[in-house]
Amino acid sequence: MITKKRISIISETYSPELNGVATTLTYLVSGLLANGHEINVIRPRQNSFEKDGLIDGIHHTFFNRLLIPGYPDLCFGMLAKSKLVKLWRSYPPDIIYVATKGPLGWSAISAANQLDIPVLSGFHSNLYRFSCHHGLGWFSKLMTTYYRIFHNRSLGTLVPTRDMKKQLTNWGIKNVSVVSRGVDCERFSPAHRSDALRQQWGLGHQDTAVLYVGRLAAEKNLPLAISAFKRMHGLNTRSRFILVGDGPLKASLEMAHPDFIFAGTQTGQALSEHFASADIFLFPGAFDTFGNVVIEAMASGLGVLAFRHGAAHEHIVDMDNGLTVARQNAEAFVRAGIKLACQPILLKLIRESARNTAYGINWKTVINDFEAQIGFAIRKKKSDLRSRSTVPESNQTSLQQQNKPKVSAHREKRGSILQKG
Repeated sequence: MITKKRISIISETYSPELNGVATTLTYLVSGLLANGHEINVIRPRQNSFEKDGLIDGIHHTFFNRLLIPGYPDLCFGMLAKSKLVKLWRSYPPDIIYVATKGPLGWSAISAANQLDIPVLSGFHSNLYRFSCHHGLGWFSKLMTTYYRIFHNRSLGTLVPTRDMKKQLTNWGIKNVSVVSRGVDCERFSPAHRSDALRQQWGLGHQDTAVLYVGRLAAEKNLPLAISAFKRMHGLNTRSRFILVGDGPLKASLEMAHPDFIFAGTQTGQALSEHFASADIFLFPGAFDTFGNVVIEAMASGLGVLAFRHGAAHEHIVDMDNGLTVARQNAEAFVRAGIKLACQPILLKLIRESARNTAYGINWKTVINDFEAQIGFAIRKKKSDLRSRSTVPESNQTSLQQQNKPKVSAHREKRGSILQKG
């Protein structure tokens, strides 16, 4: 643990918003606060009633927001460099962590560099993969250029997986380090399994609950999960598909699939019970930077099926504590789903192993890794500032010669005569 620091965290999203970035930052801030650090979260206000001040021991500073079309629950922060400079001049942090790459994040890095405050950036979302999948080659090139410029303006970039570090390094982003994600094994646990909830789903002890948790949106690849479940249901008719979450596709999905259970947004104890009361977890997403729900499902003791990337690639050993298939191999994904649905002994072993794996994916380790990174960034900034203020001796001699007053030829000649005399 490093000594107590004053840390400013900038993000375009934060709790109680429901997404992976907000969840990660909530646990990160909580852990840093518990270790004695002073935290200032700087973010767009989520409603007109939010005012600057302390909330649960965390100082929040709010800025204006810009809503994202089609996603009314998501927003960008506005450009605010001058306001941030004024804020940090009056109360400078020891370190700044910029979690998102929107206008507010850009402004934060600009302000930090102007004030010579060490700043790290985080890579929490990846529009590059989404644009490539949808044939938007021009947009993917634009994104990689923006990512490279954005992140290289910070002292270093933190990513959740080794694969992501390799990808960003290939894009020309420097000083990339891995700080993964953790899972709360008390909040997400088989102990929260609810027979009453399963009865509401129309399922008995021996029946199979197949679960999806996440946004109901196009980028989540839901048609694949639906296709997999239908094939699974064809061979195991005592199964139901439960979808937890909300989003732009919810209304159309409910109309198209009245036999599915749409549980809506769940939080707190209710979310824990929905995870623990299921048996199989389908994660069809191919663009998520990490996928927190994967390790939450593992901690809840579910048989997880996912593509081999992000959290699944980091933590799942195929056929041991989950099933993974090559990215974009839809047929392999479906076949793996059928395997889980039709082999109860295999499913039981995988679920036990998944829970055991989750014990080792803890937030304490993540917080320690993050503290190590901010300590390194602070030392690096101090070293850079010392180097900048110290001019080499050879350069000093050169500067002295350049600044030496010029002497006229007549005075030089006169001095030469006097020396001879």
